[in-house]
Amino acid sequence: MAKELSQDELWKIYELLPEDLKDAIFSMETSDNITLACKLAGIEDERESKVAKLTGRVLLGLMAPDKFQTALQQEVGLNDQEAKKISHQIHRLIFNRVKESLALLYGYEAVQGQTQSLQTESSIKEIRKQPEGPKTIDPYREVPE
Repeated sequence: MAKELSQDELWKIYELLPEDLKDAIFSMETSDNITLACKLAGIEDERESKVAKLTGRVLLGLMAPDKFQTALQQEVGLNDQEAKKISHQIHRLIFNRVKESLALLYGYEAVQGQTQSLQTESSIKEIRKQPEGPKTIDPYREVPE
């Protein structure tokens, strides 16, 4: 288990984060998604708050996303199946929404299974930034009135 940080240390870290990670940390949607992930795995007790704490550590940059499932087992005491279900849902519902910022914090390898899609998305963004060519009129198409 990682050394517990003081509130001041956590706020200093928080202030350095990209806006999407800051938003995700305090988002009601994130909270609801953690509850949903736990419920789908049959976890509806005090362990849910421990799952939330671990999710927050990932979003704060204190634990790589690829270590999340193992931490669920070791620190929350979930069995393999429970940890796998929750990890899958948290990645899908929370981490994927901020995957570019997580990739910047941890490196592409640590953002479980997201390397290819991140590269593809950044390529698409670059293409969208390029100016469009001159507009030409196609004589074979009707001009809208």
